[in-house]
Amino acid sequence: MIKKLCHVKYAGLIIALIFVLFSWLFPMHGMAQECGYGTSAQDCQHQLRDDAAREEYNRFNQSQQQGQEDINYDSTPPMPHKEIHWGAIAIDKKKVLVNDKELKFMGVSSMKKTMEEAQKAALEMCESDGSNDCEVVESVPNQCLSISIAKDNGMAYFFAPTVHDSMAISQMKCNQAHKDCKVAYTACSYADF
Repeated sequence: MIKKLCHVKYAGLIIALIFVLFSWLFPMHGMAQECGYGTSAQDCQHQLRDDAAREEYNRFNQSQQQGQEDINYDSTPPMPHKEIHWGAIAIDKKKVLVNDKELKFMGVSSMKKTMEEAQKAALEMCESDGSNDCEVVESVPNQCLSISIAKDNGMAYFFAPTVHDSMAISQMKCNQAHKDCKVAYTACSYADF
């Protein structure tokens, strides 16, 4: 009887030791803890990206209230992916024409496999309006681009991890310098997971 109790006692101790060792070797960090158990890896990646964008948007709002404008918007955490897609925007800054009917002397691209392809497509679109002075102003991987316009030829664009955040921030930036801005263009370049 005493031998059986000793074996049970040692079995419990061995199981506890194995559990502690397993926990030490394989800590429960990462996506499962951050997104909740039962969340798929892809949903978790989108949730983490959306959370990062919201955090950046809140920092932008706080800095605007404090009068600071130089914020690094490229703080989105890198996400594991199979294939990157690029987007770009090119503008002829001297001729750009923006109103509620057209966007001229501006070119955009999305879902291109390389940065060079995205830049080339945006430049070609901009130059198709007859400009020789188009230049790429930004090219970004795995983000959404939104362009907001005002009736007085004003505009603002913004790249963000989500379409909602790119729209909100481009419209907010446009309204800081112009009146009655609205989102005129949105496109996303999502990575394949």
